Amino acid sequence: MKVKDLARLAVIKTNPHWPFSRLNKTPYYAAIKRFLKVIEKFPEIKTAYLRHGLLQKDWIPAISDIDITLISDSSMDLTQEFLFLRTFWNRFKKSKKLFPMLGEVDILTEDQTTFWTQFSIRGYEAKEWQLLHGAKTLKLSYNARPKSLSLDSMDHALLCYLNLFHRQMYRTNHHPQLKLPEMKRFSSKILRYVHYLDDYQTNGSPVPAKARVSDLLFTLLVNFDQKVQTLSANQYFEQTPGWSIQSRNSHEWGRLQEIDLLRLQELEPVKDVIESIVLSHNRDFVILKDVAHANQIEDLIDVIHRVFAPRNSRPLILTQRLFDYVIQFHDPFLYTHLLRCGKIAFGGDPMSTVLPPDLSSFVRCVLKEIPNVLSFTQSDTLFNLFESETFQERMLDSMVERALFIKLFLEKQWISPWQNEMLLATQEQYPEEQQKILKIKNMYGAQSTEAASFELFRYWKEITNSISTLLSRNLETESFLERSFMNT
Repeated sequence: MKVKDLARLAVIKTNPHWPFSRLNKTPYYAAIKRFLKVIEKFPEIKTAYLRHGLLQKDWIPAISDIDITLISDSSMDLTQEFLFLRTFWNRFKKSKKLFPMLGEVDILTEDQTTFWTQFSIRGYEAKEWQLLHGAKTLKLSYNARPKSLSLDSMDHALLCYLNLFHRQMYRTNHHPQLKLPEMKRFSSKILRYVHYLDDYQTNGSPVPAKARVSDLLFTLLVNFDQKVQTLSANQYFEQTPGWSIQSRNSHEWGRLQEIDLLRLQELEPVKDVIESIVLSHNRDFVILKDVAHANQIEDLIDVIHRVFAPRNSRPLILTQRLFDYVIQFHDPFLYTHLLRCGKIAFGGDPMSTVLPPDLSSFVRCVLKEIPNVLSFTQSDTLFNLFESETFQERMLDSMVERALFIKLFLEKQWISPWQNEMLLATQEQYPEEQQKILKIKNMYGAQSTEAASFELFRYWKEITNSISTLLSRNLETESFLERSFMNT
C-alpha cells in the first residue's frame, strides 16, 4: 500500500475518536488557506466559492474533497486569459501534490455564470456556496420548480450511481478498508439526491452502519425504485403530441448469436433474479426482475465478475423499473442507441414494454450539458489535454459533439432522437467547426503542445461565446423550449 493510502487509512480509523475527530480536519483548513494564498496572486480571479462536500454535515476527512468554483474577469483578451489559466493550473498542480484533498476546481468567467446556473441541480445549489474570496459575482438563474428539481436531482443521483459507484465497485486494486468508506460516501450522496425534495428520514433508507458492498447496492436499488414510482405517481412524465420515434434499423435488435466471450454458465445461481443481459459496444447492462434480497445481490456481484471477465466489461446493474427510467428520461439517446446496436445475451427483451422517450427528454438531455461545455473552456482538462502521455482524442470529440448539439438546437430549434442524425446535421450545418478541430489535432502531432493548446482554447472560446449569444436571445428558456416543441 502506498504511503498516501496508509495515511488516509489512519485518518479514517481515528475519525470517530476525540481528539482526532477535530484534529483530522486541520489539514483541510490548511489546504484552503494555502489555496487562498495562491489565488491572491491572480488579480484575474474575482471570486472564490467553496461548494459541495465541506458544506455538508456528513463530510469525512480522508474521504471528502475540497471543491471550489472560481469566477474570473470577463474582460481579458484571448492571450491574456490563456496565459492566466495556464499559469494558474500549473500552480494548482503543485498545491495539489502537497494537499491531495484539493478536489475539483471549476473556473467560470463572470458572463458565463448566468447560463451555468440555469441548468442542472448544480446550478440550483450554487445559492448555497460559501464565499471564500472577493466580492459576490455569482448570478443565479435556476427556475426552482418542483418538476425541474425532481428530474435534475434524479439526474445527478444517476450520474453518480452509473459512474462513480460502479467504477468503485469494480475496482480490484483498491484496499478494502479504503474502498468501503468511499463507497459509503458515494451512497450517502446518491441517496441525498434521490430524496432531494423528500423528508430523508421518513422516505430514504439510510446507509447501513456496517454495510458491505452488496448492502450498499441493495439500498440504492430499493431507493431508486421507490423514487421512480413516486415520480410516476406525480405525473411528471408527459408525451408531446405528434412526436414519435421511427426505427432506423431494419433488423431492430435481437439476440446475440455469438456469446463466446461471456461465461453464461456461471449465471446458474442467480438466473432467477435476472430479467436480461444487454450488450452494446460501449455499455453493458444487467437488468434485474426486481430488487433482490441483499444476500442475492452479494452472489450477483460475484457472478457478474466471473461472467464478464473475458469481455473486460463492467456492466451497469439496474432493476427493470430503473432501466426504463434511464432510457426514457435520464439518457434517451441510449434508447435509440440500443435499438440500433443493442444485443440480448440472456433473458427477455427489456425494452418490449417501455414507451419511447418524449421529445422533452431529448431536449433536456442536450441542454443539461451546457454547464459542462461552458466550464470546459477554462478547465484543467482542456489545458492538460495535450500534455498527457496519451492524447484523449475520443474525449475531445465527445465534448465537440455535445457543444455542437447544443448550438444546433438553440440555433435551428431542431433535434433528432438518433445520435447519428444529429452528428450528420452538425457536419452539414457547421463544416468549418469540423475543419478547425481537425487542424488542431494535426497541430498537436506536428507542432508544440502549447500552440495546439492555444488554438484549442481559441476554438472553445468561440463556440461557447456563440452558445452564450444564442442563450441570451432566449432568457426565458422554459418558454423558448415550449415554442421549440411546437416547431419540431
